[in-house]
Amino acid sequence: MSWSALRQTVRLSRLGKHSEALAKADLLLTQNHADPRIYYQLALVQLEADQADQALQTLELADPLQPDSPVLSLYRALVLGQMERWDEGLEQAELLQRQCPQHQFTASLLCYLYLGQGEVGKAMQPLEIGKPAGWVSWFRPELAAFAPLLSRLLLQLELFLLPLEFSQL
Repeated sequence: MSWSALRQTVRLSRLGKHSEALAKADLLLTQNHADPRIYYQLALVQLEADQADQALQTLELADPLQPDSPVLSLYRALVLGQMERWDEGLEQAELLQRQCPQHQFTASLLCYLYLGQGEVGKAMQPLEIGKPAGWVSWFRPELAAFAPLLSRLLLQLELFLLPLEFSQL
């Protein structure tokens, strides 16, 4: 697999050049059809191109290549959340939690999915943690940076906060 081609694909997607990124990802997939990492990346590119249904199908193709993968559970939860299939997304997030109890994105993912369901109280619970050893005041480990997840989490927060700030909405 060409890592530089994969990085270029991700770069194109982040620049909003989705058709180019999708074409490159499809080409990478035909060249590396047995590598689940390509499927995962293609699914993220599809998700960023607002093709959540296609992203979910892509992830289903990756399942036999690497069953019980925490990455697969994370990406499925993210895609299902984008599709507003909150309950199914939570099932995947809970599976991720069982597969990898200390996964750095679980708290953010659960917060995003619970907010999508309108469960603000539950959304805050995963973020209520004690200070870990070596705590640095500016570092928030419970909100680990994973751009596809954090951007969606922030949008969910805005959905709740804007009506509070601007009552006419």
